[in-house]
Amino acid sequence: MNNFFKLLKKFDYIIFIILIFLLNEIILEYLDKTPPLSDRSTFISRILIFLLTISFLIYKFLSSKKFVLFLKNILVFFLLFISLDLLFSIFGFGNLFNNNEHITRRYPSPYDMFSPKPNVRAHNKYGFKGENFQLFNDKKTVTIGFFGGSTGYNGAPPIINRVSELLSKKNIDNFTYNFSSTSSNHTQHKHRLIKFLNFNFDIIIFYGGINETEGYYLYDPRPGYPFNFYYKELSDTNLFIFNLIRYSSFFGEIEKRTGLVTGLNKIKKEYQENYKAWENSVVNQFKQDIKISKKITERLVKPNFCKTPNFISILQPSNFTDLNQVNLLSLLKKEMENEDFFYDYSDLKDQVTFIAPHYRAHITNDSKQIIAIRITEDILKVLNNCI
Repeated sequence: MNNFFKLLKKFDYIIFIILIFLLNEIILEYLDKTPPLSDRSTFISRILIFLLTISFLIYKFLSSKKFVLFLKNILVFFLLFISLDLLFSIFGFGNLFNNNEHITRRYPSPYDMFSPKPNVRAHNKYGFKGENFQLFNDKKTVTIGFFGGSTGYNGAPPIINRVSELLSKKNIDNFTYNFSSTSSNHTQHKHRLIKFLNFNFDIIIFYGGINETEGYYLYDPRPGYPFNFYYKELSDTNLFIFNLIRYSSFFGEIEKRTGLVTGLNKIKKEYQENYKAWENSVVNQFKQDIKISKKITERLVKPNFCKTPNFISILQPSNFTDLNQVNLLSLLKKEMENEDFFYDYSDLKDQVTFIAPHYRAHITNDSKQIIAIRITEDILKVLNNCI
């Protein structure tokens, strides 16, 4: 062992330079079989180099005789700092004693919460896919707002863009607004619709059913809450635990598998103990979100081409194999089947191709055309009655 430390001390600079060289993102990208490196890999590479550099400096410092004196000074400084910090907080400085009151008065509440980042990739200035939204007031252009999750966001082109092309081929001037975003649900879309009431819409389409059921079944189980809203709450109420699962792969994996770190497992257990009531609350939340969104459309949305705005709710095809999820979707369909604005596309399951057997929602690019054709047919029926 002594020989090892002697060797390490003799060649420490060389070992340090070699490690820095091997962990450098340029070298890693060169060695990667599928470049470029992901943002996460690049970030980890930089963190490892930073930690290695700090560790090397500490190692060199510990080798010196000044370390003991330095340690004493650091300990005195921290004890003094902590004492003064607590003293100042007693006299009202900072948020140490005000934090609980702040959370009580401003507790996180479900809302739109997230949408794509503006002005990157194919996102417009509002963060959504497609060209910048335009305000029409010409009585010539059919304007359609489309709200969905990742199945509405993904695609080359996305589903609603295909609908726009099909309408154009029938000589119908139109403009589509794709408000879809990954993992979003209709509770969020309800808020999103209100946010963009400054635009005129002839038809509002809510396309979903999977995030509104599976999203609660697998993630945050509270009906009406956005995807993983529990962690958003945590970032406001317990920043230490939030950062622990965010930056630690060890604790993050434990949380992902068990929910023990944050206590999410307790919330899930509470709903599982009364599963039937939870199922009904999920279905009721879907119906409530759809009906409120329809009311918003009819009372607040201003049309452009049609005399009055129209609202359509579409249940997307799904590939559920879990019996609980299958049953939950069946309950939802049964609850909504008599609503004339509800369009059930679940019968397209055998016509579309899912990306992989375990994918419950995501379909191939070619399959999106099948969905687009059905939507176009239903839009044409609406347009026949809208003038």
